[in-house]
Amino acid sequence: MSYSYDVVLSFAGEDRNYAEELAQKLKEKGIKVFYDNWNISSLWGENLYAYLSKKYSDSSLSVSYTHLTLPTK
Repeated sequence: MSYSYDVVLSFAGEDRNYAEELAQKLKEKGIKVFYDNWNISSLWGENLYAYLSKKYSDSSLSVSYTHLTLPTK
């Protein structure tokens, strides 16, 4: 099966800096990455749920990054 992307990144807004760094490093290795900031114009006017669901389906790997900060006592 042929995919448009090797990796699609999914992340929370507060993790954007990490996600962008990861996307850039993957791209430098020749990996086809879907990173939303690189595709802003194609997102305008789209139903984001439907649009991103298609992107996740059109990649060989979807990477979800979450950063959990636990409260300290």
